[in-house]
Amino acid sequence: MNIIPKLTLLIAVLAIFPSLAAETDSAMRSVSYTLNPNQVSIAGFKPGQAAFLNVRLCNDCNQQKLPLADNAQLYKDQQVLSAQTFIDQFYKKDFSLIRLGINRDQQAISYINLASNYGEEPESDPASEGE
Repeated sequence: MNIIPKLTLLIAVLAIFPSLAAETDSAMRSVSYTLNPNQVSIAGFKPGQAAFLNVRLCNDCNQQKLPLADNAQLYKDQQVLSAQTFIDQFYKKDFSLIRLGINRDQQAISYINLASNYGEEPESDPASEGE
């Protein structure tokens, strides 16, 4: 089965009707990002848990201050952590990637995983650009 003609047709349709691509993107209620550790910092606390994170989602993106959802799931290498253990692990920086999910309806972080290695590379580090 040759997929090239189907992809060509899809690209042509999206070029003619660009609003279809935008509607599909905006219909996604949750998005996931893989980031370098220095693209995320803890911005504020509630007693015993992080309340806000400063996040830079891409090289051209401004830093955003995003709240953790009330029911946010906190992990280290996909193992569930308490809020205090998460904060301790975050400051140790004993991980190479951060995987986080953002609920677009709430504009809040729904999960965050401090990962030793996901086998995938995050986008290049915006803090090291121009060095």
